[in-house]
Amino acid sequence: MSPSQASVESLSIEVKAIRIDGRKMTIAVFQQLREIRVVENPKGESPAIRTDIKPWGYVRHTIKKEGYLWLLAECRGELCRAALNATGEYDPRSASNEVLSDFRSEVLKNREQLFIAT
Repeated sequence: MSPSQASVESLSIEVKAIRIDGRKMTIAVFQQLREIRVVENPKGESPAIRTDIKPWGYVRHTIKKEGYLWLLAECRGELCRAALNATGEYDPRSASNEVLSDFRSEVLKNREQLFIAT
């Protein structure tokens, strides 16, 4: 490829950062949020997504043995986090894992990625 075929463009991106009382949310604060489960009745015959959560967006942050993809949501008037990846909690072939997988796909498609301060 010759250099005459290449070009450089300026692009802009928008980053959505989480703020609490006007200050950036830190990793330490994020990890202190109450962790909730997204799936109700995970071991039962009819697992379903909780109806009492209001999703804000998702966060990519690894917390050892807990998860690497999180839903940030409002639940009963409190800001909470919920793992969107199955970390051994569900049998990969279970109905609960399928419900979680479908919800995760919906969140990744329809919600914004949020960033926490490092």
